Amino acid sequence: MARRTVLMASGSPLFGRPLTRALSDSECDVVPAQTPEDIRKWVASGSVQLCVIQDELRGASGLDLVQELSQAHPAVPIVVFSRDATAESTAKER
Repeated sequence: MARRTVLMASGSPLFGRPLTRALSDSECDVVPAQTPEDIRKWVASGSVQLCVIQDELRGASGLDLVQELSQAHPAVPIVVFSRDATAESTAKER
């Protein structure tokens, strides 16, 4: 089976490290990205099969970027993760 390329976009490299390790152990090639520009380039390249994006990126909203990418590249699945998984933070984002 061919290895899949997963884009790991996190505002903090340390925060995404456990998930990056788990994906790598699952025979995925994990590509790190920290800026919206890098994320857009990787997704537009067509070489990414899955995006894992933190809700807060450096200088940008990960949620806004997810909406943009979903519209521009609907075939690429996106998973969003957050450091703040409280009911209040979820309601605030809606």
